[in-house]
Amino acid sequence: ADAVQDLVGTGVVTTVQEELDSFTSAPVTTGLTRAFVGATVLTGLLTVLAVVVVQLMGTAARPRLLAVLRTLGLRPGQTRALTAWELGPVLATSLVVGAVLGLGVPWVLVRAVDLTGLTGGRSQPSLAVDPLVVGAVLAAVVLTVLTAVTVSAWLAGRTNLAQALRVGEER
Repeated sequence: ADAVQDLVGTGVVTTVQEELDSFTSAPVTTGLTRAFVGATVLTGLLTVLAVVVVQLMGTAARPRLLAVLRTLGLRPGQTRALTAWELGPVLATSLVVGAVLGLGVPWVLVRAVDLTGLTGGRSQPSLAVDPLVVGAVLAAVVLTVLTAVTVSAWLAGRTNLAQALRVGEER
């Protein structure tokens, strides 16, 4: 840039890095970045809360069901698999719907809304999916589900079989 400035004499010479620094230091860019990061964190916390609430919904009926199944021959190690199976269809549905919405909404937005004002470019940006971020989100969801299933199975496994099978008594 200095060599071009010396050669031309008068005028303004800018580099790509200067333009990028100017764009990223703008209040709109920093504000939107913070808003998107905050929305992502909030969405992650709500996802964890939803998984935990779904597992807690079956907490009342699970001990009695597992007590009956244990008396019929269910091994204690199989309770985790049974508890996971309760969450399996919900998790599969949420992954499919989440993938469709997560890829579909940005695809529609890139084609329907002019984003050049937000990007600072002259042409419409293309959709870019970061596999590391997507993998991290999937790993966090799987870790949350495994933790919820493990805790639910552990709590259900601590149930007193005789007390859970009593009929007609107030518990």
